[in-house]
Amino acid sequence: MKKKSFSTSAAAMSVQKLYVAVLVGAASITAPVAEAIPILQEAGGNFSNNWVSPTMVASGTTDVTGAGAPEWMGGDRLDIFQFSGLVPGATSIAFDFSLTGPYSPSAYQNGGGDIYYSYVPFSGAYYVDQGNGKVLGSQSLRAGSFNVVHNPWEAANALNRGTSSFTLNLTKEFAGDLFLALDFTYGRVSYNINSLSWATSDNGTPPMELPLEAAVPLPATSWLLLIGLVGLAANRRKLD
Repeated sequence: MKKKSFSTSAAAMSVQKLYVAVLVGAASITAPVAEAIPILQEAGGNFSNNWVSPTMVASGTTDVTGAGAPEWMGGDRLDIFQFSGLVPGATSIAFDFSLTGPYSPSAYQNGGGDIYYSYVPFSGAYYVDQGNGKVLGSQSLRAGSFNVVHNPWEAANALNRGTSSFTLNLTKEFAGDLFLALDFTYGRVSYNINSLSWATSDNGTPPMELPLEAAVPLPATSWLLLIGLVGLAANRRKLD
């Protein structure tokens, strides 16, 4: 009888070990997997239009997307940002623009505006007071303009089908902090700011394209096996 009891207990222990192994396997299957770093989107709330209180862009953000239009069109004319912790020195940041619809494929439409930037905070609308008696005005801060056109009356090309791009080239004096303003002066235009290179992540380490969590579902057959093993283990314990 003792031998039988020992055999039963040993079998129960084996089942319990197998049960634990399945649980470990299930945990590994449902473990988080990689997902892209999030994009900062204007959807759900407008970006800042206050020159001295810009929208802060967190380190590691891959893209910034939004849209604008002048006030008379019922739009949000200004989007103003502060990027901190970018790689210092000469670099480039790319902008992609497109017309926002709806609009007729057979109708002419355009939109555009200006891009302003500074390496120090804006002191007010379109100017920077450097504190040494010198004030940089709008012409000094203007990086350039963007223009987006949809013209169905011309042969289709990259300049007349509702998209355009702009590249902001930063000089070797760039120290990592960028203050940026998009001024939408006519038409309705959406944009994407990309090619951002961060010197460090928020915790001071080199940035990594690491994921937000996304669980991989456990196959139905694995759940059935797990349920069966739980029942078997329960029966073995009753025999003991």
